[in-house]
Amino acid sequence: IKPRYSFKRKEIQPGVFQTVDIDFPNTTESYKLYSKSVIASDIKECVCRAPGTPYDESAYSNIPMTPYELPDGQSIAIGADRFKIPDVLFNPSFGS
Repeated sequence: IKPRYSFKRKEIQPGVFQTVDIDFPNTTESYKLYSKSVIASDIKECVCRAPGTPYDESAYSNIPMTPYELPDGQSIAIGADRFKIPDVLFNPSFGS
């Protein structure tokens, strides 16, 4: 995951974007980690769902993938994990 401050996107043709990296040499590791956690939090809030019943691997095996576009334009697809991750909040032993 690239933090938002570390690149800029420019449109080279209508609908076609190019990502150009920007170097900030004095950026601290804690700020880099914070910037990445903001993106991860957005993924969690936009994609993850708490299942209505306890998570069962076989029940969610055929769940369609949900796309998420990262700030740099890359797209990732998240499947059954979007239900598995929040379920740990309700069943802590599941995460171990």
